[in-house]
Amino acid sequence: MLSYIALDLATDGTMEVTFNSLVHEAYSDFDLELWLLMYNTSAIDLNSTRPIYARYFDFSSFNLADVLRNGGRMDMTEAFVAELNNPDYDLSSFNLQEMVNAAYGDEPMNDIRDWEVGMMFQSMIDFINVNNVSDTVSDNDWFNDFVIDYNDCYWYEEGCTEEEERFYQCYWYDIGCPAWSEEPGDFDAWVECIYDQINKFGQINDYCSELDPSEAYVDCLMDHDDCREELHHHCIWYKHQCPIDGEGGEYEDFDEWLECYTSDNTTECGPWGSEHFSCYWDGIGCSDAEWHDCYWLGECGDEPKTDGDQGFEYWIDCWQNTESYCSDEDPTGEYFDCYQFGNGCEDPDWYNCHWYGDCGEHNSS
Repeated sequence: MLSYIALDLATDGTMEVTFNSLVHEAYSDFDLELWLLMYNTSAIDLNSTRPIYARYFDFSSFNLADVLRNGGRMDMTEAFVAELNNPDYDLSSFNLQEMVNAAYGDEPMNDIRDWEVGMMFQSMIDFINVNNVSDTVSDNDWFNDFVIDYNDCYWYEEGCTEEEERFYQCYWYDIGCPAWSEEPGDFDAWVECIYDQINKFGQINDYCSELDPSEAYVDCLMDHDDCREELHHHCIWYKHQCPIDGEGGEYEDFDEWLECYTSDNTTECGPWGSEHFSCYWDGIGCSDAEWHDCYWLGECGDEPKTDGDQGFEYWIDCWQNTESYCSDEDPTGEYFDCYQFGNGCEDPDWYNCHWYGDCGEHNSS
């Protein structure tokens, strides 16, 4: 930050210190891969060309308010809020998981490899500006058919027509929004619609929303924890009990189940999906402990992995003096959380001492 102040003074105060420039100053050593690995739930390699998906990550612990306030080398909250169209937006309500799911759905998210820290924060700003509306908004004609005009009303709430004012009060401030439709959908027809697309195109191009007015089925499809009924969960995530005729069978053996589960042509793979699912996606409960990493990452070596965790100081030495990501030395991410954010440090004074020189009797590492 001091470098920007010096440069601003050297240019007689003509330099514009933008939020983007502040981000890069605060996060000059930011590394996307390491950051993503803090939230991954499946073994991933961002240097691989293998697709990655939103379901591989759990961003539920991400707190935008804390990240802006404490994540970098300065408090960027004020600068971030200045970029929002609604300065009263509650930063602590931001849901990164919701943003990632909305942006990528169940499609491969290869382009996330091109993210850098400025782009990441700008994406959050754009998402908040576009989506800061009530979760109760439905397909009500007056709202969804409204054509947004980027005028003074949109940016400054000045000179709004009655129709614009009604729309923007809901769009920006969650006031007067139409009620969410709780009309039940037709699950049988929805499943048939989804499978028709898979059979024709090899992928899902349309979520068949006309058969799912409350979006209960697509919510389940995006996140298995959001399924409202057990039948929906079993059909969508286990390929079991789907209300549609098709190929398949009941496979207790994992390899036979896997062949069924990964085929585009099958609709029924048996009741053992709940047992095999965690092994397939997360590597949990596999009879062969190395199967998951071998299948997904090609790491099929016979030599057992050694435990590189030799303590916080050892990890710091690795982090500061090598080109490695030092993930073996910090398998749970707790050392990075302490080092970068001051969270969970064994010595509660270490972070302030190391970064700000506020050591008291503590000696900085």
